[in-house]
Amino acid sequence: MGISSGPGLMVSSLHPSETDSHSAQDVEGQVEKYRFNNSWAMLPPELVHACLSALPPSDLHPCSVVCRSWRPHAQRLSFKSVALSPSPVIGEDRFLSFRYFVEDANHIARSILQLSLTNSWSMDRTKLAVKTPLGIAWLVSALPHLQHLVLQYMTLTTCQYQSGTLDTSPKEIRSLRVLDPFQATAGAIEDLLRRFSIQEVLDFRLGTCLQYDNEPGIQVHCRSIRYDGPLSCFPDLSHASFPRLRELVVFLKQIAGDHHFDAIRIAGIYSYRISSNTHHGNMSKFLYVHGHQLQQITIDFTTILRPEQLDIQHDGWAIFDLSQACPSLQTLHLHFRINFKLAGAGGVDLGSIQTCDIESSHTVECIARILQSAPSTLRQVQLKISAYYDKGRQGGMPQIDASQGIAPLVHALNPDALPALEYVHVLFRETLQHLIPAESATYRWGRTFMLKHFATLEERGLFKYTEDTLVS
Repeated sequence: MGISSGPGLMVSSLHPSETDSHSAQDVEGQVEKYRFNNSWAMLPPELVHACLSALPPSDLHPCSVVCRSWRPHAQRLSFKSVALSPSPVIGEDRFLSFRYFVEDANHIARSILQLSLTNSWSMDRTKLAVKTPLGIAWLVSALPHLQHLVLQYMTLTTCQYQSGTLDTSPKEIRSLRVLDPFQATAGAIEDLLRRFSIQEVLDFRLGTCLQYDNEPGIQVHCRSIRYDGPLSCFPDLSHASFPRLRELVVFLKQIAGDHHFDAIRIAGIYSYRISSNTHHGNMSKFLYVHGHQLQQITIDFTTILRPEQLDIQHDGWAIFDLSQACPSLQTLHLHFRINFKLAGAGGVDLGSIQTCDIESSHTVECIARILQSAPSTLRQVQLKISAYYDKGRQGGMPQIDASQGIAPLVHALNPDALPALEYVHVLFRETLQHLIPAESATYRWGRTFMLKHFATLEERGLFKYTEDTLVS
């Protein structure tokens, strides 16, 4: 059986096991799947008609709607999410094609809880542009039950509109994610924050092309802010108001964006140390303004490029001044990586580990400085350590004694300096390379190593240990 909607887009024939139509005997939650010959969408037949009657095939490339439940008696569809990744045509027209879709099938729009608008990460394609506030205002009215909005690989632009033509009341949603925009102006981000009342998570994963300025008087109601990207692109949110903010999560994949390294190379300066103002300015401003509200901070250092980028001696980092910036902080989650080396070229036993590389020791020193700056209110510390093991060989990163490498962390977690401390939880994740026999995973070296160095915490009942071993 096939359903045609026009040239170039055909619903393929179903396998024999898939030919039964929806009926009263269908179990609730079971959805028959039709696959387009381009394999982008899997839809029940009623939705195929609704989609294809509203969208020209050239504008639907692909449009996938995930149907979570089918209720044959009610003759309605309940959707969890819609993801749109349009064809490489004019960006504004692509967004309009989605508008035509939901306007023609408004019974579907009323059931959409999650919307993901994404453009393929390819610079040779036309960028998908969503003009704010007009485009966002339309989303607010067209998707009354929208809870989660994701904007990825998009060009976010502001536009002029006549005063009084738009509903200015914010739409309450649970989460907003802005991921790797091709370009985003300060006004466009401001429009987003004004348009939505975000109840749970405001999530930024920002590219280096972001154009960002201060936020004048915006009130954002999220409980958590998550940032993933170069620290040099941390958004300036110091002028916004966050009355419910309790958590900050930062994934530091690198300190500075590629455009900073390009500028350095063009200038003929071959140095990886970036200006302090470049990589800690906005984050420090944010913490000094809003840090008093934070109860939990998570920082992931697992993919930092070079230790010299940490610039741990610089006094401008608010993250090294938590007692002043975040006086009510109760929980710290710190994720980092340590590269251990087995002693001897022929060693395969984890018991022969004696050293770690110098880069890992710099990361540990950075983690220790953060902990030493924590306020006396700190109650819970979680250290998620990704441990990698390497067979001993000549060359590579300079090594230091493993006990010496971990020493700053042990000193920073002195329970006498943290009167409110309830526990330190170490999650030790070991990755065993194929060079090491799988049976070595049973050695439990990580537990032995950690208990040896955190004996004081263990004696006082303040130490928890969990391990997870992966064999690659």
